[in-house]
Amino acid sequence: MNINKEQYLTDFFGRENWSTGLGSREEHDVIASEISDDDVVLDVGCGHNLFKGKIKNLTAIDKYNTAADILIDTMDFDAPEESYDVVVALGSTNFHPFETIEAQIDRVVKWCKPGGRIYMRVNPCINPNNTPEVAYPWTLVDIFNFTKKYNLEIIKPITVTKHVRIIWTWKKPL
Repeated sequence: MNINKEQYLTDFFGRENWSTGLGSREEHDVIASEISDDDVVLDVGCGHNLFKGKIKNLTAIDKYNTAADILIDTMDFDAPEESYDVVVALGSTNFHPFETIEAQIDRVVKWCKPGGRIYMRVNPCINPNNTPEVAYPWTLVDIFNFTKKYNLEIIKPITVTKHVRIIWTWKKPL
């Protein structure tokens, strides 16, 4: 099928109820509980900005959802390297060719301070009922390759959520 990816994503994430099936508030609550008031946090692809009011020093960016603090694409966001203690990317590195995903991961890792954490959630595209047509099918090999490339440590187990997403946490080396 030949579709316009940008229009598809704008329509997909513009729906009022999209977040009910793609992520859980419980995931957000767990992550928020692990973040201290002193941590400076970037939420990349924040969607409905569910961390707002839960995380003190938060900047939330999203290209498609007006609930973001800054309405911008990950590749256009200009932040100094190593400026965030925590970077959250729950589903934001899923919707482009793999080369773009590589560039997005590169930016996420560079924005994270040494010793900082990166919370990730990606789509393996095995549940057609809640998989966008333009999603990239993440694999464990992808996760391990990025872990090795950036010398990251997986500090929380790689798990599959009830909505068939892969979630884990990286720690950036000091």
